[in-house]
Amino acid sequence: SPDVNQFAFVGKSEDGEGSSLYIASTFAQDKRALVTRSNKFQFDSSSVAWSRDGKTIAIAAISDKGEGVNREVFLVGVEDGQIRQLTTHKFRNVGGLAWLGDGSGLTMIGAEHTEINAQMWHVSTTDGSVRRINQSLTNYGSPMDLSSDGSLMMAITSDSMTNLWIAPTDAPDQAKQITTSAFGGA
Repeated sequence: SPDVNQFAFVGKSEDGEGSSLYIASTFAQDKRALVTRSNKFQFDSSSVAWSRDGKTIAIAAISDKGEGVNREVFLVGVEDGQIRQLTTHKFRNVGGLAWLGDGSGLTMIGAEHTEINAQMWHVSTTDGSVRRINQSLTNYGSPMDLSSDGSLMMAITSDSMTNLWIAPTDAPDQAKQITTSAFGGA
């Protein structure tokens, strides 16, 4: 939480039948389930973000509408546990949610179903619309965060290298690399 007295996390529900968003005290051994969803529509543990005013938690979860395993962003009221679907745009994965300082939106890392690489996205908290912040061959991962004034964004990137090697079957220690390629040539 913004006052660092509480933290939010995802875990199994108390009865083991679902996925719960919990709030716990930073200084005591207590926790409470804020909201629970069935395992079929479970929360993503890598996408929990507390709003700067401490009143709302943004979280990704498997959509309860549509085909396949789609992820969407939801908002949960900290006081009452009311959950509201924010986005209708479907993502293959969502991570690294971060609130803009004024609460008008979120940034996130997400990949659509047709994408290999996760990109940076903006989500409006007013109407749930999404727009891509960037489009590149770079794959972004969690965590993602914003500076308190919203002027800087931090994200993790990952690059893959793929190469072929050959070696005699009786002497694998004599392997020789025969290609050199970066992610784009994999």
